[in-house]
Amino acid sequence: MIDPAPTPAMDTPIPDLPAMLESLPDAYLIVLANDPVFTVIAVNAAFEKIAKTGKERMLGRGFFEVFPQGPNNILAALQRVIEHPEPQSPPAINFGLPASEAGAEEQSWRRVHTPILSSSGEVTHIAVRAFPLDLNPRERADAESRKVSEAIQQHWRLFDTALDSTPDFTYIFDLEGRFTYVNRPLLALWGKSLEEALGKNFFELNYPLELAARLQRQIQQVITTGARLSDETAYTGVDGSEGYYEYIFVPVLAGDGTVEAVAGSTRDITRRNAAEAERERLMAKLAENNRDLVRANEALIRANRELEEFAYVSSHDLQEPLRTINIYTQLLLKKHVSAGQPEARQYAEFVNNGVHRMEALIHDVLSYSQAIHSQSSPGETVNLAAALCQALSALQPLIADSHANITAGDLPVVAGDEEQLAKVFENLISNALKYRNATEAPVIRIAATHAGNEWVIEVNDNGIGFEPQYARDIFGLFKRLHRGAYPGTGLGLAICRRIVERYGGRIWAQSELGRGATFYFALPEVAASTSLGPPQ
Repeated sequence: MIDPAPTPAMDTPIPDLPAMLESLPDAYLIVLANDPVFTVIAVNAAFEKIAKTGKERMLGRGFFEVFPQGPNNILAALQRVIEHPEPQSPPAINFGLPASEAGAEEQSWRRVHTPILSSSGEVTHIAVRAFPLDLNPRERADAESRKVSEAIQQHWRLFDTALDSTPDFTYIFDLEGRFTYVNRPLLALWGKSLEEALGKNFFELNYPLELAARLQRQIQQVITTGARLSDETAYTGVDGSEGYYEYIFVPVLAGDGTVEAVAGSTRDITRRNAAEAERERLMAKLAENNRDLVRANEALIRANRELEEFAYVSSHDLQEPLRTINIYTQLLLKKHVSAGQPEARQYAEFVNNGVHRMEALIHDVLSYSQAIHSQSSPGETVNLAAALCQALSALQPLIADSHANITAGDLPVVAGDEEQLAKVFENLISNALKYRNATEAPVIRIAATHAGNEWVIEVNDNGIGFEPQYARDIFGLFKRLHRGAYPGTGLGLAICRRIVERYGGRIWAQSELGRGATFYFALPEVAASTSLGPPQ
């Protein structure tokens, strides 16, 4: 224990305060009165128990340094003791101790402030006595009631603040269908205060009679059945616009399961209904467009089928008279034109060449039609090496006559039809053979490159080439850069383009006049592995 030193203002020292205080059952603490911070000079064990701290942390320190959370009225109470030197009993407090220090339960304490006077009557010390406040049952019940009321009011404020922040209207009815709560958005719509709305029903709030009757009936239905209910109602705004509200009534159940109130919320669904109506209109329009598209597609299929049939029939019917013309031209030459009639023989040769050109044209038109109307599925796959072999076999006589050197690298498996892709190789290689340099044998190189998700096939030659500005035009129908100088119908490259595009690919060319040409076509990748090209 630390013995307090007597103050200068005292005529006689205080007896052994620590020993006296320890013998007392109540909690005591003594402070200096003539000290602005009320320094603590003595504490007994009972007060240590209240403070949950030892004397060494209190003695010699100011009162508010020991109890920094103490209420401000303690300072005023201590000042009053100095001004009016008589024992005083301020209101009960919890002594300003945090819950962690005061214990699990907050304890209210009664205090008595007693002045200690010098012989001259001056207050030199103040003894602070603290003892538990014993409440009688009624006081305890009142205290508990106040706590519960405060908690309810706090929860209600939180509830009210949350519901006021929502754009929806929220409210609560009692069992008579009268409003017991209304949030601010709904009050603003009504133009009423909360006091004006509480305790009233829809009739008293001047709702249309039919709507008020329906709403009151639905509230009673929720109370009777204990089941939630939702409905919609139309409304007319202040500007005359029409809209719709969606509302829901929900039972509020008591602890025994009975309905004690009805909670509700209302939401403006005008925009939602308008959006749904617009969506339904667009869906109907889309369905109508789909029907039109189906009808157009069916008409296109019929037209394509008729066009295909026309191409086959036309090719057959056109070839028959051409054969007749060719046969009778040869008979005229043999029976009625002598060796001494060179002019007649020349005319017959013109007719014969025209027949052959017409036959080639009919053949290419039929090939172009087949490229458009092929029945092969775009999902089929083909080994390009096999397609190239087929093309080389068909071109073998031309390759031999021109002494061409053709090489090919590894070729992949792609989407397509072997016969049609063989036609692509056949047309590209025959072009290279046709437009070769007169001074050197044709050299044709075929290679494949993987780029992204597609394979790019190139067919490169050392022929006469063409000017770069014609690189796009040469894939059009009946486009020929060297009319008269070279035979052909102008459909070969157009056929290549149609076949490649049918299988999701593309085709293009690069060239310079006199420096050969390179034709490229790209097809989507369908397999990671490649297959070997044709034998060299």
